Amino acid sequence: MRAIASRRGADPPPFDVRELADGQAEPDLSTKPFSVAFVSPQGKRLPLLFPRLSYRHWPRGDQWLWTLASCSDFTDYPPDPNSRQDLLGHALRLSADWRALVLRDGAAFVATRPDRGVDDTFFGFAETNVRTVYLDALLLGMLQDHAITHLEEQLGAALDDPRPHVLMSELEQQVTRFRQRLWWLHISRHGIGNELLSGYQDQHHLRDRFTQLNAEIVEFNHTARDDTDYHVQATVGLFTLITIPATVGFAALQVIGVKSPAQFAVAGAIVVAVTASLMLTRPARLVISATRQRLYRALGQDRKPRTPRRTATPVPRPGRLRRRPP
Repeated sequence: MRAIASRRGADPPPFDVRELADGQAEPDLSTKPFSVAFVSPQGKRLPLLFPRLSYRHWPRGDQWLWTLASCSDFTDYPPDPNSRQDLLGHALRLSADWRALVLRDGAAFVATRPDRGVDDTFFGFAETNVRTVYLDALLLGMLQDHAITHLEEQLGAALDDPRPHVLMSELEQQVTRFRQRLWWLHISRHGIGNELLSGYQDQHHLRDRFTQLNAEIVEFNHTARDDTDYHVQATVGLFTLITIPATVGFAALQVIGVKSPAQFAVAGAIVVAVTASLMLTRPARLVISATRQRLYRALGQDRKPRTPRRTATPVPRPGRLRRRPP
């Protein structure tokens, strides 16, 4: 187990992961593996792993549970003798014959009574469950962890992109697909598989990470939609300010029946003056500023803010200073 986890001083594992995959998958050797171990004693009881007297309150089964699930021995990471309830409080009591523990680096199943070998039908059935249903629950948790990690990396890359709203919209769709395909909190109506999946999710904080990820994406997209609606309304308002005076003016000329070019020129000048006066109002200036910022962002240019002018502070001359009377 220490060799699989690449612990310091451990010998290389006695097998090649690529040969075990047999071309069905391409193992990523740069990641830390997750191990699943099942142990049943052949003798009367399991040997001690923590020889110190301070671990006398640790039963042998708990010592093996912690050692196998953490993929470490007493020299790698000696647990606190007084933290047994905190470290093993979430262990699963599957029955009177065996227990299970899920940690960050592995899961362990340890028998609490001797194994009678071929004649022991219970442990044969238990080993089958470990290799099938229970392993499937842990594999589902690993897929969820990998998918959430990938989404978190994409979220960080989208926030650094010059046009994040496009990537965030795609990321929201990916989160929806992930929720529909992989984000299951239960694999059956009842059973140990649900508890194993829940234990893996708790060890890797999958629920909290997915909740935070989903909240950040929804909040960003909500803000982006509000910003888009605001700019659309600003554009409509700007178009209205420009076109309404001209439409009303020339429609009035048509009703009156004016046909002289000079009168049309005078009416056009009046329309331009009214439009210019409307554009100088505060709401119009806000609309123009918002539209200009939207255009700069669409072109990928950041407008630099104007530096306020520095006004020199007048320094009084020495001759103008008056002395106070004593």
